[in-house]
Amino acid sequence: MILGTRNFEQEYNGTFVKMDDALKMIDYFVENTGGQGIIDSAFNYTGSKAVLGEWIKKNPGANIKIQTKIWEDCDYINFLEDVDLDKCYSVLVRENNEATIFYAREKKEKNQVEKYGMSIYYPHELRSDINIIQIPCTPIFFDYIPTMALYAQVQIRSYYNLYLKSFDYYTEADKKKFSAVSKMKNVDFVIGCDDINQLRVNMEIFK
Repeated sequence: MILGTRNFEQEYNGTFVKMDDALKMIDYFVENTGGQGIIDSAFNYTGSKAVLGEWIKKNPGANIKIQTKIWEDCDYINFLEDVDLDKCYSVLVRENNEATIFYAREKKEKNQVEKYGMSIYYPHELRSDINIIQIPCTPIFFDYIPTMALYAQVQIRSYYNLYLKSFDYYTEADKKKFSAVSKMKNVDFVIGCDDINQLRVNMEIFK
């Protein structure tokens, strides 16, 4: 499981996690993943950046894997400055912009990130020259995931909210496909939670 932070100190899909609660959630997540769990953020997640910056300030030198999403080259440097980091674990490009993808690849080659990839919305954006592909939890991707997982880590985002709101509307065929791909090696879920109890439940489900 990857911890989504879109609703940290910022309203998202009707949810809002206050600073103190968000810090406790990160504490719990880091402790129970041994610092190996990925925390998903983005250049435009203002509240998330504030929480991460505060957590890093309170835990200097802690082992933490942060993933950010960028639109332009300068977004990565600005993100690092905002949260007071030397480098992120991974960086995802939000648009199929060759210049920004080249920039992210160069960061990996220079060991300034561990992995790079894309956060996409549609199958036509898929490509095989990246380490990570983050996709929405929607049936249009289910047939592609087995192939994607052969060459990249597949991150399925917003699973928790979509499970509650949309999963019952999937066809039986889609439910079977989802069940199969969710158990595949190299497939993970980006899950945003409303509180620490919800986080505990989801970490138990997706461990």
